[in-house]
Amino acid sequence: MSWEPELLFSTPIWKYQINDIDNRMMEECAYALKSFEPGVVVSNQGGWQSQAFKYGDAVDYHPVLNKIVELLSEINLTKPIENIVDITSWININGKHSYNELHNHIGLCFSGVYYIKVPDGDCGNIGFKDPRPLVEGDFFFNQRYEGGGYYAYPPKEGMLLLFPGFIDHMVRVNKTDEDRISLAFNILVE
Repeated sequence: MSWEPELLFSTPIWKYQINDIDNRMMEECAYALKSFEPGVVVSNQGGWQSQAFKYGDAVDYHPVLNKIVELLSEINLTKPIENIVDITSWININGKHSYNELHNHIGLCFSGVYYIKVPDGDCGNIGFKDPRPLVEGDFFFNQRYEGGGYYAYPPKEGMLLLFPGFIDHMVRVNKTDEDRISLAFNILVE
C-alpha cells in the first residue's frame, strides 16, 4: 500500500496551445494600435498597455477571442457556464526591462493571456502566487512540495493561459532586446 494524495484546494490554470492564428497579423495590429494610442499604466512597469476594449471593438483580435469562447465550453465545471456576460481585453507590448507587478482581477470569473510574439531568451515568465495566505509562511511546504508558493510559465507564442481572476499573478522582466506582445483578457460569465 502507498500514499495517495488528495488535492483538496487546487487552483486550476488551463493551458492551451493555439497554432492556427495569424500572429504576425495580430502583431501588426498591436503596433498600429500603439502608434495612435498613448496607453495606460496599470500593473505594467515600462512597456505599453492599451486601453481596455470590449469584444465588439476588438475585431482584429476576434480569431483569438472566438477561440477562447469556444474553449470555455470545454472546461469541466460542476455548474456549466450559461452565458458569457462580458469579455474585456487589452494589448501588452513589453520591451527590454519591462514587467508587470503582482496583481489580480478579483471579482471577474476568468482572466487570461494569449502570447502573440515571444522573443528567444528570457523575455519574462508569467508567475502565479499560491492563493492560500498561510502557505507563504510555511518554509517546509514551500521548499519540499512541488508547486508550493509560486509557479511560473515561460511564455510561448500561441500559448493561451486561462485562470481564475482572484489569483495573484505577475510577469517577470523582459531581458531580451525584442518586444514580447500579448493579448490579456477578463471574462465575466453566468
